[in-house]
Amino acid sequence: MFHSALKILPFLIPLSLSAQSLDEPVSFEKDQIPPNYFTKGGSLSLTKDHIQDGSQALRWDFTEGATLTLNTGALGNINVYTGYGNYSRSALTLPVYLPETGQGKLLVEIRAGEETAGLIEVPFSHTGWQKLVYHYSWHSKIEWTKPKLRDKLDNIRITAKDVEKPGYAIFDKIIYNKPLDFRAGRNAITEIWLPEKHDFSGAAQPSAEDLLKLDQLSKELLPSPNPKVSRQQWEQIIARYQKTIQDKKWQMGNPIDQGLANYFGFLNSIANDWCRCADPEMKAKLAKTFHTTHDWLQEQGLVVNGACGKANNYVGRLYVDAATKMRDALKEHGNVDITLNYLKWAYHYDDQVFGENHHESMDYFHNEALRLLRIANMHADPVERYHHVETFRDVLGKQLQTSIKPDGSIFHHGFHYFAYGSMGMNSVSGTLALMSQAGFAVAEEGLDMAKLAVMKMRWYSGRTTLWSLSGRNPAGTQKVPVGAFLNLAKAYAPYREGKWDSELTAAYLRFQPDQAEKPEFQGYQAETSPNGFDTMPYAALGMHRRQDWLAGVKGYSKYAASGESYANANRHGYYLSMGQLELLTHPAKLPTVLGSGTRPNEGYDWCAIEGATTFHSPLDKIANGNGTRMPRSQETFVGGLSHDQRNGVFVLTQNSAASDLVMRDRAKDSPKPEPFKALKSWFFFDNRIICLGSNISTKHVSYPARTNLFQKFLTDEFNTTIVNGENFSLADSVIAKDYTGEITALTDPYGNSYITSKQDQVHLRIGEQSSRDGSDKKDTKGNYATAWIEHGIDPQDAGYQYAVLVQPEEGETEAFAKSLPYRVLKKDAEAHIVLDKTSKSIGHVIFNANADLTQIKTPLISTSIPALVMTENTEKELIVSFTNPDARTDASEPLPTTITLKGEHLCDQLPEGVSTELKDGNTLITASFLHSEPVTIHFTKPLPLVEATEIEESHTTSTVNYFIIPGEYVAMVGGGIALLLIGIMAVGKRSKR
Repeated sequence: MFHSALKILPFLIPLSLSAQSLDEPVSFEKDQIPPNYFTKGGSLSLTKDHIQDGSQALRWDFTEGATLTLNTGALGNINVYTGYGNYSRSALTLPVYLPETGQGKLLVEIRAGEETAGLIEVPFSHTGWQKLVYHYSWHSKIEWTKPKLRDKLDNIRITAKDVEKPGYAIFDKIIYNKPLDFRAGRNAITEIWLPEKHDFSGAAQPSAEDLLKLDQLSKELLPSPNPKVSRQQWEQIIARYQKTIQDKKWQMGNPIDQGLANYFGFLNSIANDWCRCADPEMKAKLAKTFHTTHDWLQEQGLVVNGACGKANNYVGRLYVDAATKMRDALKEHGNVDITLNYLKWAYHYDDQVFGENHHESMDYFHNEALRLLRIANMHADPVERYHHVETFRDVLGKQLQTSIKPDGSIFHHGFHYFAYGSMGMNSVSGTLALMSQAGFAVAEEGLDMAKLAVMKMRWYSGRTTLWSLSGRNPAGTQKVPVGAFLNLAKAYAPYREGKWDSELTAAYLRFQPDQAEKPEFQGYQAETSPNGFDTMPYAALGMHRRQDWLAGVKGYSKYAASGESYANANRHGYYLSMGQLELLTHPAKLPTVLGSGTRPNEGYDWCAIEGATTFHSPLDKIANGNGTRMPRSQETFVGGLSHDQRNGVFVLTQNSAASDLVMRDRAKDSPKPEPFKALKSWFFFDNRIICLGSNISTKHVSYPARTNLFQKFLTDEFNTTIVNGENFSLADSVIAKDYTGEITALTDPYGNSYITSKQDQVHLRIGEQSSRDGSDKKDTKGNYATAWIEHGIDPQDAGYQYAVLVQPEEGETEAFAKSLPYRVLKKDAEAHIVLDKTSKSIGHVIFNANADLTQIKTPLISTSIPALVMTENTEKELIVSFTNPDARTDASEPLPTTITLKGEHLCDQLPEGVSTELKDGNTLITASFLHSEPVTIHFTKPLPLVEATEIEESHTTSTVNYFIIPGEYVAMVGGGIALLLIGIMAVGKRSKR
């Protein structure tokens, strides 16, 4: 054993301060001990035997009661929160090497002068390097005996206590005070960790055929041998690996000086070649090359409880891949058990595979599921391996059923998060496919949940997903994981007589039409684009589709966050999901966010989110600070109703802290801003969307409130905005137009039209905009056409009313603006109610169950609780849909809801769980909703004559008469006459249905 000849006696060590920076590793590279370190009852020396940094470390030989004092100087601020997402917090890093386990401990005292402020105990429970990381303040594991001294800390003393014989410890790469990720905390090891021993004696034992499936599984998991590679080629490959090891010093006697992922990628490359190599001699050389670096990493602490910590999730993926591929080589080398134990420890294998708790994390599917399968397949004994793989198969199915919500939402960080969900589904679909191909198919119920999640993506995506679902990645470029459709289709083969799932395959071919001619797709046809209206209550999302375009509206609530922001990610995306009405229309077939005119990193105004009601303030007023921001409200009346899977309604009860946010720098003596409130609703009929807002209010805010119509990026192809028949294109100077007191028809450069009311103050601006990119790293510019409805500063009960025509045909906008084929029947704090004449439908948003509908006289009389209702009259039916939009994600029991309709109606077949009662000449319909599931009833008996007088709104007041007779519907508007009365039927006594 080499030690420096330099020995330092206790009385020669001066008590001076180090010039070492507090947040840099202490170096032991000089030929002397740092002058601010001294010992009593022991000795200090420099050693090259075990190092973490440079070429030397500090060795302390001790006996019972010996002390080692590190005169750090003032530790400064130990309450720093900084870095990505504010994740990094002030911490002490103290790597220590202990040569053996045994009696006793090292007592680490964090002191202010001669007074002890906090304690850490390090028992002799681990052999090798362990890296202690103790955060000073955030969830600190330091035992603070005198916490008031924490701002005076200036030295650390280490004492050998209860030791039975002389011993030593080695220290290296000590960092006194540096912010580290809160997840990097490492406590002292107090006991030896071993994986659980699982008893499979009670389980059905595998047959010879079952064990053969393990061979197939290994073939699916491992690269195939390639005998075509010559010995000369293998020698060249091995030489390159060995040169890398020599040049980068990735072998014994050197410290780890890079992130672990770099080493793991290198090891995985060797492992892949080891699997491919069919030459036994070359294969042995590849294994020896692998062991050179792998043994060194294990000595550095890539072992259970070691200094490298738990390399899992994103960091550890390639290490699992490498180690499990090298199972047989590691067994021959003698360290397969050490390696397998480490993988189980790092990945919490026993808890994740044999535990009962299954968590909501898309990282599980993206990073961990395949790795857990690989670890299961690493067991040397085939019977034991089979049981581990079988157990994982069952657990993966349960995990899919737990993690994916009933509406297809994929939760991460507590809300529907497409960025993580798409990665998760893309990765796990491959795992599911290879397991099915190997004979270990996951239960069909688990596959069904994965299918639900990816098939739902078709609804809220074109080629890219809705921008409002970006999370903290608002570049507008997040694509649908197309490969997941095909992999999942293949995973169903054991349940489809060896064939792929036809629906998933059809979806795949719509995204990849060029694949349809390949032989393996014979018998499958591409689907057409989804059409209709659908909702995702867990995501507070409504989706309306016709042809190939998509209109999505996104809300936020008590249950659904409006997104996620860090200091350097989506910093200005505060309003991103606060009522954004997003139109994905271009290019045809598979539209994208960027192609449809939203360019987040090219001058986009983050305060002008389309459809949202926002404050128009400087960007720094809505910028996130250093923390993680995931805005929610306490409102629960947020969500949508799908009417007969064709049309729909969506509501957002806005109760935002935006007022506090934009006024956070106000003078201390200024009044506190009131919450920014609004009642917002959207009614979807074919390509028509009626948008209503009422009760828009706030107070003590210095910036104007606006409802944003559109903000479209201008290109050579999409450059013209039309207002009331007049064309406007980008000019040398900014174009600014105001429209008040008239119905205004605007068509954005991408062909969507917006028809506003007489009361709305409409503003249009065409020109260059300056902004910041989504990460707040650079200034951006771009040319835009932007239109909005102005509500002014501190509005009180303001409102708006406008219609959107998505991709109207020629002449449709002018005809719509002239005839206005819809009527707003009520728009206040009680209800928003809209009649669409074309579809003969009435949409109801009932905010107050006591709403007075007597003056409206719609088919709806009342609702027992706030609800969404849509009624539609056809020639033969009255179609009624309703729901409670409160997602109630934490509820376990359904909530009964009753709506009352005028007249007595019969239904041939009621949906399951729905009942009707005929009472006092009316029809009571009751359904129970757990998580906002829509109910649609087709009544065959008509409604009697009803007169509906609309509220005085922005347009002329008129009376609408409904004659609903068997086989016919007639509407008379403004005194027009229509008469049809055929086959009047006598109605006798009716029973409940």
